[in-house]
Amino acid sequence: MRIYNTLSKKKEKFKINGEIKIFICGPTVYDHLHLGHARTYIFFDSLIRFLKLEGYKVNLVMNITDIDDSILEKAKEESYEEIVNRYYNSLLEDFKALRLEGLNHLVKVSDYVDKAIEQLKVLMEKGLAYKLDKGIYFDTSKLKDFGKLLGKSFNELTFIRVDINKGKKNPQDFLLWINSKDKPCWDSPWGKGRPYWHLQDTSVSLTLLGKHYDIHGGGKELIYPHHEAQRAIVESLTGLAPKFWIHTGSLLYKGEKMSKSKGNYITIKEALKKYDSNTLRLYFLSHPYKEDLEYKEEDLKKAKEDVNRIKGANFKEGFLYDEFKEALLDDFNFPKAKEVLLENLDKGISKEMLYVFGLEI
Repeated sequence: MRIYNTLSKKKEKFKINGEIKIFICGPTVYDHLHLGHARTYIFFDSLIRFLKLEGYKVNLVMNITDIDDSILEKAKEESYEEIVNRYYNSLLEDFKALRLEGLNHLVKVSDYVDKAIEQLKVLMEKGLAYKLDKGIYFDTSKLKDFGKLLGKSFNELTFIRVDINKGKKNPQDFLLWINSKDKPCWDSPWGKGRPYWHLQDTSVSLTLLGKHYDIHGGGKELIYPHHEAQRAIVESLTGLAPKFWIHTGSLLYKGEKMSKSKGNYITIKEALKKYDSNTLRLYFLSHPYKEDLEYKEEDLKKAKEDVNRIKGANFKEGFLYDEFKEALLDDFNFPKAKEVLLENLDKGISKEMLYVFGLEI
């Protein structure tokens, strides 16, 4: 198997003996999930399905961000807990509707704040973090190749703005801890506050997967600063980094990335009123996962037609066409695998092929 690694910017041989440990960056529960989320999560779900079909044991962890300023902003009108619970339950409904069975270990970051504080203590003791009025920052000059995940040198990152604060040692330095007495907040050696996004995720990943896990994944918009910050923290704490970094392209709507901040999004719930989960899954898996995808109704209609064609197929048991398997072994080429599936509807396809795509026919 060969997988494109964002860290090295090339396809690399993927060979793991035993259990495969995977961490996927999950959403913030302050609103309903949209189709941009669906694209990323459907891809990783089918990736996991294929790995399991290949005989691998998969240990998957996905964090759920339930500590965030976006939730605090909404909490001015109702309780923090009510917001988190409502949208976490909405997420569970969407995951069930899309059959994201591979993403089966969801973890709220608020349950790991004690671990985040422990990790921050170590970073402070190593001289890798420093205090300012706003909170505690990571000193990025201490990591020799900071910027590698984005493919930029340390100096090039100077021009990419991250949390502007005149007191920072380096423009690239990122927050680890926010000083705050606003709830939710926790006691720490540095006073009341809460761990910031990057440290929240490493508190989960290192606790549940150990110091050297195999795959770290998410949407490409997370590469910098979020995933590069996580890489910096993990390497500083363990001397190691996740082996493979896998990122999906963005879903575009009218030429711009679909996002809540821009208001140009379609929720999963809205989409499911018009198209079933088979159609949505086949639609997203029909396109190369690393490339951006422009949302088009005609593409969804084509996916719906393909699903109807598959319903009329001849079915056989217990096999995968060599071409089908080869496509997926080459950096999870689902579009090619779909072609093989559709070309053999009369000849016969297997339930295993449908399983990989997550289709229920």
